[in-house]
Amino acid sequence: MDLMRRSLLAGVVGLLVGAGCSLVLDTRPHCATDADCLPSQRCTGVVCVPRDEVDGGCGEADADLCARKGRACGPLAATDLCGVERTVPSCGGCASPLTCGGGGLPGVCGTPGCSSENNADFCTRLLANCDIVTALDNCSVGRSVNCGSCTLPETCGGGGRPNFCGCAVETDAQFCQRRQKTCGPVTAPDTCGVSRTVSCGTCTFPLECDGGACAPCVPEDDARFCTTQGKNCGTVSGTDNCGTARTANCGACGCPQTCQNAVCTTPDCLGAGAACTCAGQCCNGNCVGNTCCKGNGVTAGCGPNPAGTACVCDQCCSGCSRANQCVASSTCPGGAPACTP
Repeated sequence: MDLMRRSLLAGVVGLLVGAGCSLVLDTRPHCATDADCLPSQRCTGVVCVPRDEVDGGCGEADADLCARKGRACGPLAATDLCGVERTVPSCGGCASPLTCGGGGLPGVCGTPGCSSENNADFCTRLLANCDIVTALDNCSVGRSVNCGSCTLPETCGGGGRPNFCGCAVETDAQFCQRRQKTCGPVTAPDTCGVSRTVSCGTCTFPLECDGGACAPCVPEDDARFCTTQGKNCGTVSGTDNCGTARTANCGACGCPQTCQNAVCTTPDCLGAGAACTCAGQCCNGNCVGNTCCKGNGVTAGCGPNPAGTACVCDQCCSGCSRANQCVASSTCPGGAPACTP
């Protein structure tokens, strides 16, 4: 029989070749489902072909489609990752005494008489909310369920707990590196969206931290230099913030202060009769004609100046003056007595 078939096939081939036809034999493996093909192939229903020839490489194997849809048995009609409506003849079988859908859920092996929990309840009971979870359900049947996905910045297991959405907190070093900061305190949201303040390091003197980066030192101005040195008058020499020796004029003091060791100092007040340049130098706050007067305007040690003599600070015998000129005692309020040397 085989010999007859071969002879017949040879005759047909000979006729085709004689008629000028070229004959190409299809050597691809025959198949009924994807399970008959290699993982890199899909079954067209007749032969196995590379996946990228039929779906651009975006398709998934029947087993992957079944797993993604939470089916472990029976047929499945669903849309694959390429958006193509497909029918999988069988997602698998169940071991006795389990039956497909026996627990009340289509495509899931279950125990007849036991009401299997749905996928959402399965995931909730196992405290899982992402990726494929394989475990026993409430009917003690092994199941693999897709419990969902996470929203960035969270990832599945990112917080250290499997099959649970969480965010992997970056270290301080990673935080600073991502922000391109090398010094100073930096406050910003981390990869989990939480505001943090992190010390990103220090700079080697004389470099200074400027905006989170070490930069050349900017010399302080004279006013800041004087303040840093604790001085406020005269000429001051010292080392500035950049480590450079310099000399600066730190200003002058206002009367009655004087500059002592580059610091403005208030001296003891001057008594009546002492020479003065401002009222603040006199104990009674009265400086007239560069002389400290008594509290009533009379200068200590004034000589007996007769009426009509020019005077300062009531230096008159009458004890009073008007318009910087001595007057007779009879014209003074209360008839001031004659002065005594």
